[in-house]
Amino acid sequence: MRTDGGGGGGGVLFCLLAAALFTTVLCNSATGPDNCCFGYFPRNISKKYIASYFITDKRCPQPGVIFTTKKSNTLCVNPKEAWVQRVMDAVDKVSL
Repeated sequence: MRTDGGGGGGGVLFCLLAAALFTTVLCNSATGPDNCCFGYFPRNISKKYIASYFITDKRCPQPGVIFTTKKSNTLCVNPKEAWVQRVMDAVDKVSL
């Protein structure tokens, strides 16, 4: 008769810990996009406030443009909006 509290529990615990460690390593080594938009700024912004922009990675869940204001704030905006396209064109002209 065993008096050590049962059998096999240590092996199961080891397997669970090993699986958790492996999952953590996989998550930390993932090479996904750094900046994605999960919502859009609700109002139009004048081009005079925008210093630069970049388009988010195609791997993001939804398309986006990130505007950086002259005060270094960032805003996610919808690239399909006409006003966003106009601001992007204006920034491009100033950058040339």
